[in-house]
Amino acid sequence: IFAIMETESHFNPRARSPIPAFGLMQLVPASGGVDAYNYLFGEKTVLPPAYFFQADQNIELGVAYLKLLNDRYLRSIKNPLSRLYCTVAAYNTGAGNVARAFNGTKNIGKAARIINEMTPSQVHQHLIENLPYTETKNYLRKVFKAQNRYHHTDLAIGTAGG
Repeated sequence: IFAIMETESHFNPRARSPIPAFGLMQLVPASGGVDAYNYLFGEKTVLPPAYFFQADQNIELGVAYLKLLNDRYLRSIKNPLSRLYCTVAAYNTGAGNVARAFNGTKNIGKAARIINEMTPSQVHQHLIENLPYTETKNYLRKVFKAQNRYHHTDLAIGTAGG
């Protein structure tokens, strides 16, 4: 979680991107924000930017969105490390774009079948070579580089239950 926050906002709870994405975990209210809020509270709501500037609420939704990506959208990826690579990429670009990197379509099931035939190292390399946006390729590199600084904490990616 720390690695994503560092990469997304440099730990600035008031961060705002042109997308627009807001807060520590740079959630987009109309996409990841809606999905995460619905996952947690069972209500599809587009929240105002002010909601995302509250650090505790932003982290709660960001972790929920990561969990949703990992446990629901990308659950058919069997290897946990391969799924983690795909989850981190999907946090930045969406699960459909991750699928597109493997099979040319947004069909996650078809992509998972391809991914499940690969080693985690091959999955990582394939993402770096085939993700549709340079930003996401760089994002994946930055998050895992940052994760090395936080791997000993309970908030490193993949160790906080989300």
